Amino acid sequence: MVRATWQLVRENTPIVRILAADLTSQGLLRDQYRGADVEGFFAIAIEALGTRLGMPPELARVRHQAMVVLLARFGITENSELVAILGVPLDDVDSAVEQHLIDMAKILLLPGS
Repeated sequence: MVRATWQLVRENTPIVRILAADLTSQGLLRDQYRGADVEGFFAIAIEALGTRLGMPPELARVRHQAMVVLLARFGITENSELVAILGVPLDDVDSAVEQHLIDMAKILLLPGS
């Protein structure tokens, strides 16, 4: 799941940057980016995630949001910056970020495993 999401973010970096800029300038995503359908789906998905992981939906929501922030932050960052942050060669940036995101998902979503 993390690998597929990271790939989606990388394939859609311009869109992620627009959403991040909007969020940064407004402090929230505009309704056009998060309609009632998205909110309803998100609530159902978070409840299912919480149930699957054995945690309350509120905790699953916060931890999921932490992953979204990590994905977006790394996704909007230029490769040269990622090289500096990660200390890896340019050719290894995507796999290093991917592995970091997987590790963070395990920490956030599968504590104690």
